Amino acid sequence: MRKYLIYLAVGLLVSGLGLYCFGQELAENQVLRVASPDDDITGLDPFDFLGTSAEPMSRAIYEGLVRFNFGFVAVDQMEPALAESWTVSSDGLLWTFYLREGVQFHHGYGEFTAEDAKFSIDRLVEGNSRHAADYATVEEIVVVDPYTLEFHLSEPNPFFLFTVGNFHGGSVVSKKAVEELGEGFRSMPVGTGPFEFKEWLSKEKVVLEGFDEYWRGEPVLESIEFIFMPDVNTRTLALESGQVDTATDVPDEEAWVQNMRNKGVIVDALGYDIPLLCHFNMTVEPLNDIRVRQALSYAINRDDFVQFHGPSICRPQVSVLPPGMYGSITEGVPLYEYNPEKARELLAEAGYPNGFDLGVALSSVRDLYLDPLEIIQAQWAEIGVSLEINAVAHTEYHALIRQDLSPVVVYPGPRPTPDMIFTQYIHSDAIVGKETAITNFSHYGDVDCDGDGTVDSVDEYVELARSEVNTERQKALYAIAQLQTLLDLPVYPLRVLAAVQARQTWVDLGHVPYEGSYINGYAYTELTQILKH
Repeated sequence: MRKYLIYLAVGLLVSGLGLYCFGQELAENQVLRVASPDDDITGLDPFDFLGTSAEPMSRAIYEGLVRFNFGFVAVDQMEPALAESWTVSSDGLLWTFYLREGVQFHHGYGEFTAEDAKFSIDRLVEGNSRHAADYATVEEIVVVDPYTLEFHLSEPNPFFLFTVGNFHGGSVVSKKAVEELGEGFRSMPVGTGPFEFKEWLSKEKVVLEGFDEYWRGEPVLESIEFIFMPDVNTRTLALESGQVDTATDVPDEEAWVQNMRNKGVIVDALGYDIPLLCHFNMTVEPLNDIRVRQALSYAINRDDFVQFHGPSICRPQVSVLPPGMYGSITEGVPLYEYNPEKARELLAEAGYPNGFDLGVALSSVRDLYLDPLEIIQAQWAEIGVSLEINAVAHTEYHALIRQDLSPVVVYPGPRPTPDMIFTQYIHSDAIVGKETAITNFSHYGDVDCDGDGTVDSVDEYVELARSEVNTERQKALYAIAQLQTLLDLPVYPLRVLAAVQARQTWVDLGHVPYEGSYINGYAYTELTQILKH
C-alpha cells in the first residue's frame, strides 16, 4: 500500500512563504472586515449550494479530511487536515484515513471522530445534495474505530483527495449538532475550523469569532466580519477608504487592477482558470436545431472578451476544460471562430433568414455574469437575434436558473478537476429539474443534439475517465469527451479569467494566496493577522 504523507517541513515552508510580514508589529484591533459581493447568503450548511459570499465563511468554519495546499492547487499536493495521514490500496479501491485525535467542534459539541466524517458524507448522498455526485464511486464508508475511516470504492478515483478536501462536499460537520439543531443548522453551523459562527444579521453581515480550541493553534484574529456589499462600486470605495480590509469579486479589468495598485492596494490576479461557458437550453426552440447553435457560436467574437478585460487578465477558451487544466485540449477542436456571414447563412438554412427573438435570459447583477451576457447580446444582435436580459440578485439568479427558466445561461464555474467540470456541467445526471441536478442547463444527455433521431451524450467517456488510472488513457477519454461536446454544441466556451481579489497592505494572510479560483475568495486561517498601520 502506498502511504500519502505530507511532511511538516513542507507545511512550514509554505507558511513561511506567506509570513512575509514576520516581525512587524500587530494592530491592536484584530477584527478583519471583508467586503462580500452579495446582498445576503442563504445559509451556511455545506449540504446546500454555497455562493461566492458564503464559501469563504464556510471554509473558515469547516474543514475536510485533507486540505488544498496554499499556492498551486494539485491533487498530489494535498495536505493533512482532520486526517493526519492516509493509505490507498494497490488497486485504488480502498482508501484508509487515520484521523487526528483531540480535535474539538465549536460551541462545545465535543470531539471530532470518524462517525462525524461518515455522517457528513452520508447526509449528502442520502439527501441528494448537489454534492452527492462527488461520491458516486463510493460503495461503503466504514468506521473502523473512532480515529480510522475506510472508503470502499467501486472503481478507482484518481481525484479522490479533492473529493474529501476543503471544497464543496468535503466539509465535515458535527453529527450531534445537525441532529440537535435540524433545519436550524443552516443558521447555526458547527465545524472544527479556526473560526466559529457568532451571528448572521440578514442583509448586513456575518460575524465569525476566533476559536480558541482550534487544533492548529488559537487564531490571531479576534473575529471576521463579512459585510454584504452587492454593489461593486461600493466595494471599490470601501477598499480605497480603508473601510474594509479585503474584497472579492472585484472588477476583473486591467484598468481597475492598475488603478487600485497605484493607490497602494494589493491586488492578487492569479491563474487563468475561471472558465465561462454559454449553455444553450436545447429544450427551447429554436436552440434544439444544431444549425442555430452553430450560427450563434459563429456570431461570438472571443477577442471582444479579451479586449474588455485586458490580455493580462483574460484569454480565449476553446474547449470545455480551461487551457492548462489536466486533460484539456486546444488543438484539433472545432473553434467556431468569429464569422458573422457564416452565422447568417446557417440561420437562413435553419429557416430564420431575418433572425429571431430568443426571449429573456436571466443574469446575476454581478459583473462576472452580466458583462459577458451583454457582450453576447450585442454580438447576436448583429445577425438579427434579439435577446432581453433580466438581471436579478445573485442568490435569486441561482435559484431561477435551476428552475430551467432561461434559454441561455452564461455561467462562470471554476472547478479543480476535469471530472468535476464534466460531472457538474455536461453529464446527464446533472440536468436541472432532475433529483440529481447540479448545473447542466443545456439538457445535454437527454436530447437529440443533431437531428438524427438519437439522444447524444458523453456520459460513457466521462464515467470511464473517472476511474481510469492510466494517465494517457484518461487524457484520451477526456479528449474524446471534449471533442464530442464541441461537435454536439450544448455549450460554447467563451473565455478564461484570472482570479482577481484585493487586500490592504496591512493584511498578512499567513500564507501565499491560492494560485487560481477554485477556492472563492481569500482563505482566512489561524495565522491571518492585521499589522499595525
